[in-house]
Amino acid sequence: MLRPHSDEEKDFIEYLIVKHAHKPFWKHRIFNYAIIIILAISITSVALVAYPTDNISNIPSSAVDKFGWSELTAIETSETIIKEQLAYPSTAQFSNEKAMIQSENIGFNKYRITGNVESLNSYNLKIKKSFYVVLLCYSNSYYEIVESGLN
Repeated sequence: MLRPHSDEEKDFIEYLIVKHAHKPFWKHRIFNYAIIIILAISITSVALVAYPTDNISNIPSSAVDKFGWSELTAIETSETIIKEQLAYPSTAQFSNEKAMIQSENIGFNKYRITGNVESLNSYNLKIKKSFYVVLLCYSNSYYEIVESGLN
């Protein structure tokens, strides 16, 4: 059962009502917190849309050479080439990959890609080898393999 309010409690409740009655809604603390949360969520979502982390083809234009190749596309191409040389290409795990332009020419760039690959051999044993690939990269995603190997 509810008990009647004392005079002090009634005065305090009236004080709260009067105090907040004249305040505009944007000055209330809970409204301000809600605005901050909404802004944080919208900024985060805009950042995720503008800079996706899982989209490999989203390369800054400064990282792409004059033929449309980048270090990333050279690495992906070398992975495909090395997988063809493995007993079980589906088990390949690449690491420490580096691509660098060895020379820039009029019609192509020469990339050297190095790294490590772990995969199963024909005896189902996991082995780790280093690899290298040298590519001549032309325009329109065309390339020529100069040399490649596993050590």
